[in-house]
Amino acid sequence: MKNMQELFNNMAPTWDKDPAKVERARLAAQIMVDNIPINGMTTMEYGCGTGLLSFFLQSKLKHVDLMDNSPEMKKVLQGKIKENGISNMSVVDIDLASHTEEQLKEKYNLVYTLMTLHHINDINTFLNNLNQTIKPKGYLGIFDLVTEDGSFHLGQPFDGYNGFDKDNLEELLKVNGFKTVLYKSCYFKVQKTFEDETKREYPLFALIAQK
Repeated sequence: MKNMQELFNNMAPTWDKDPAKVERARLAAQIMVDNIPINGMTTMEYGCGTGLLSFFLQSKLKHVDLMDNSPEMKKVLQGKIKENGISNMSVVDIDLASHTEEQLKEKYNLVYTLMTLHHINDINTFLNNLNQTIKPKGYLGIFDLVTEDGSFHLGQPFDGYNGFDKDNLEELLKVNGFKTVLYKSCYFKVQKTFEDETKREYPLFALIAQK
């Protein structure tokens, strides 16, 4: 069975052709624009994929670092940056899910992540590292699955979280130095079609926290 990185590598060439993925990224970007003083910020998108979300924000930002574990996603992303002549986007290898001295310098006004948190095994370490790399009064944007029954990744080599409960996630954020300033459930719903042709919708939440 392929691992998750292989699955994302295979999806990279057609990722941007899915209108639903484009729309959820657009809506996530709009939520941040509406609730964070984003103009001129230095930011990071963690688990960026092909950078759909950051491309919606790029013109407002001073700079954005983009991190992803999939080599093929990063290849597509680098091609888009070059093709569009963009100078304020950089693909980086910093992994905030692990600890190095370089990663923990305060440098970002905002870190955001779309459909990535549920893939991180040690969320407590990740959030603690985020706290140390986000500047005082800086922001964290999380867009991810509401708690589901485990069927979202049915048939995939997945060992992460089946979405998140609002209260539990907010408590984890609080322990790691963040205060939730916005939570919006069902800002978008992901529709999946299974092998037996049944369809299900999985709601996503939007959460903005501040250090």
